[in-house]
Amino acid sequence: MKKHISVFGFYARSSAYKVLLVLLLMALAETAVFLFQFWGELANYYNLLEQVTQGNAEVAYLARPEQLLGNGYISVVFAVAVMAVSVILCLPGCEFGAKTSYTIKRLLVSERACFFWQMLCSLMLYFLVYVVQISLVFGLSQYYICHAPEELVGNQSIFLMFYRSEFLHSLLPLADIRIWVRNIFLLFGLAFAAAGFSYQQRRKKKPMALWLMLVCSWFFFSQEIAGFSNVMFLSLTSLMVITKLLFNVLPEEETLF
Repeated sequence: MKKHISVFGFYARSSAYKVLLVLLLMALAETAVFLFQFWGELANYYNLLEQVTQGNAEVAYLARPEQLLGNGYISVVFAVAVMAVSVILCLPGCEFGAKTSYTIKRLLVSERACFFWQMLCSLMLYFLVYVVQISLVFGLSQYYICHAPEELVGNQSIFLMFYRSEFLHSLLPLADIRIWVRNIFLLFGLAFAAAGFSYQQRRKKKPMALWLMLVCSWFFFSQEIAGFSNVMFLSLTSLMVITKLLFNVLPEEETLF
């Protein structure tokens, strides 16, 4: 059992600190983008409010939180962070350099076991990325509530923003069970694909599953509230990737490197 724990430790040490650095950069980038837009919108709102009092404008408008947090900039930063994390997760165990390959060989654990330990480590780190992104959205929305004029926000402002934005609703679908199930499949699909990358690379095969998962996630992650097509497509894609890799890994003999 110690050998198996050592394998998990190897993958965790190879990836965890780098993933944490990516998450820090993601948080800084999203916070900077949000604050830049929010304070610009707030300055414009007070300027319009002054013009309304002078009779030069009819209404003063402030962008809602979902318009700032659910716009393309935040979602692009999140997508880039997921891609960076995926690269970090798939490299341990690859034979681009002899160092990592020899390290795993010395642990005397079968390749099948290495695959599943790497998959578990990847799953935990992808879940961490997901949780951090949701926490960032909540934190920035609370900042909006605290600094926006009281008459423009209410107790339901944060709750409503997850139903008004396709990206935010896909990130935290609340009562939408279909998207929760889709997100679970997506996390497992990415984790299996990241583990399958090095597994297939060592066999001189083309590891396409991870790129397929990333491309499909980039284009089909955001799902409209009443829609179903993106949910079904990503769920089936994830299930297909998981099944394909299991069929490749499970029949393998329990041989060491």
